[in-house]
Amino acid sequence: MRFSTHVASVEDFCLALLQIPAGSLFRHNDAGDLPALGRPQRWLLTNREQGKTGKSYRSRTSRGSCPADCLIYPICYASVGPISWHWKALGKWFKRGAKAMDWRAVLEMAKATSHLVSWTYTHWDWRRYRKTLLRANALGMTINVSTEDPTEAVKAFRAGLPVTLVAPPTQRRPLDLDGVPGYICPALLQEGFTCDDCGNGSPLCARADRHFIVVFPAHGGRANKVWSLIKPLWERWWSSRGEQPPC
Repeated sequence: MRFSTHVASVEDFCLALLQIPAGSLFRHNDAGDLPALGRPQRWLLTNREQGKTGKSYRSRTSRGSCPADCLIYPICYASVGPISWHWKALGKWFKRGAKAMDWRAVLEMAKATSHLVSWTYTHWDWRRYRKTLLRANALGMTINVSTEDPTEAVKAFRAGLPVTLVAPPTQRRPLDLDGVPGYICPALLQEGFTCDDCGNGSPLCARADRHFIVVFPAHGGRANKVWSLIKPLWERWWSSRGEQPPC
C-alpha cells in the first residue's frame, strides 16, 4: 500500500518509523539532513516510488535541518525543480545552515529504524559528532559522511565511518583513494537501476562496516555548478599525488 505522511516532531516521526515492516529498505532524507538543535523541523515519510531510490521507504526533512558545514548549501540540488516545491512546503526556508546537531534526536531515530535496512547521509561535521555517528551506526542506521573533498573522505573513512564522495561528472571507473577503494554508485552507471536493486537487499550505502567509499559523480541539473565548486579540491588532490584528471 502506498502512503505519505507529514509529522512535526521527532517523537511522532519515530512512531511512524516503527510502523514500517521489519526488513524494509528505508532511505532517510532524499533532501534535508539529520535533526538540528533549536530549529523547527518537519518530516515527510513515504513509500511512493521515485527515480533512483525506487520503491524503498524514504523520508525528507525540512531545510532547517541542514548544517552550516555543508559546502554545497547555496547550490543544493534539492533547492530547484519539483523536489524543491515539496521541500519548501515542509517548513521555513533558512538562508543559513544550522549550527548544532540534535544528537539525542539522531539516536532516537536510529533506535526506531533498528528493524529496517536503513541509511542516510550527512554534512554535519563528522569530527564534532563522530561518537554520535558511530553510535547510530551501531544501532542499525547507517549514516554516511557526505564529502566533496577526497582528502577529507579518506580521513573520515579511516576514522571508522562510512563515507560517500562526490566526484567529477565524467568519473565512471573505480578509484584508488590512497589505498581506499572508491566504487561508483550502480544507479549512476546503469539506466533503470535503483536502491531496490543494489546489493541483493543490502544496498552499498546501507553497509556501515564496508571497506570502500561510495562515489557519486556529480549529476543532475546542478552537476556543472557542483563540479565548479568542488573542482579545486580535486585539483589539489591530483596535484599532490602527481595524477592527471580523468578524461
